[in-house]
Amino acid sequence: MKKIEEKEEYINQYLKELNDISWENFKNFRTFLSSLSGNHILKSFEKQTIEKNEMTYRFLWQIEEAFTINEHDEVNKPWFNSKLNEIKKSTEKKQISSNLGELRAYSVLKYSEFGKNLQCMNQNTKGCDFKSRIIMNKREIKVCIEVNTPLGRDDPKRTTIDHGTTRSKSISITEKEIAPFGLPQRQDVDSIGSEVLSKLNSIKEDEDQFEDDAVNILFVDFVNPLFSDLNLLDNHGKPFQMFHSDIYTGNIWFAMYSKKNENIPFNIGLYCPSYEKPYKMEYDGKLTKKSKLDFVIFNTFEGSYIYEKNIKHHIPIKKEVYLSLYTIPRRKYEDIWLNYPFKDLSKRINYIKKATKKLLNDYHFFSCKIE
Repeated sequence: MKKIEEKEEYINQYLKELNDISWENFKNFRTFLSSLSGNHILKSFEKQTIEKNEMTYRFLWQIEEAFTINEHDEVNKPWFNSKLNEIKKSTEKKQISSNLGELRAYSVLKYSEFGKNLQCMNQNTKGCDFKSRIIMNKREIKVCIEVNTPLGRDDPKRTTIDHGTTRSKSISITEKEIAPFGLPQRQDVDSIGSEVLSKLNSIKEDEDQFEDDAVNILFVDFVNPLFSDLNLLDNHGKPFQMFHSDIYTGNIWFAMYSKKNENIPFNIGLYCPSYEKPYKMEYDGKLTKKSKLDFVIFNTFEGSYIYEKNIKHHIPIKKEVYLSLYTIPRRKYEDIWLNYPFKDLSKRINYIKKATKKLLNDYHFFSCKIE
């Protein structure tokens, strides 16, 4: 009962904050927008009022936080100003999105334990975007954090399948299928879901920015209103989500923890049969293979998801690293996949995989049993 009351209190507080928000609350960001040229891509925010939805709220809130934090962060002020100058000069949506992503990562990290010794790195410096140090017993743990802001396709012809419009006397329904990272290329092999898995798995695949003697964290930023199709990945950080009578698997979660040759159903109909064949993974997931990458943080509109590698780390991971990860803002315990404090990460992951197989065998349209 206590948990329910706490959840209701959280929801009520969020709704109150959202209703109290107005364009006037974002003073620093408004001032910055007024300094941009008239045709700059971000000028659209200057003309609109705050929409009462999480997408606009989260985007503006995290950017405004970055401005507020930097007022008292003399060490990183030159870096912050250089990012603003790059945004001002750039005309490319990709570059602007990347810089905004780093500003949002900066605000998230500064509110965590990593923020105490956070150093924002110059773009011309080889290595990761942010470095931090965790001090423990006169020793220190080096932390390397690399930021990536994935971009969806910008051409509707390559991202949208129009299934037409159904009309009746009182209503018309238009059905469209959105592929944020592009439409499937190989018939009977690829799907919209597999394209998402492929894109997420390939983020910073070369690992050039990571260090051999540091804890390496990839910060993936999805709070990007310039590419709205990515908002369709809501709640995909969870293994499963329900919608009406269907179970949908989370693209983000399965991109992290699937293994080669495992079958991934993107939706399972509990009452009506599903006609989409499960996708057979063609590679190991991002956190199931040998690499220097230790953790991945996803910054999304609904909150933070934190994942740990499900294989031996390249260096020992101390308790202090886990405790710092637990201070990342806007995270829920069920969305944290760490091998601490109970050392049960593999067990939790295997449980999800067993559940997936069971659901496939019991409910999926295809009659073959999944081995």
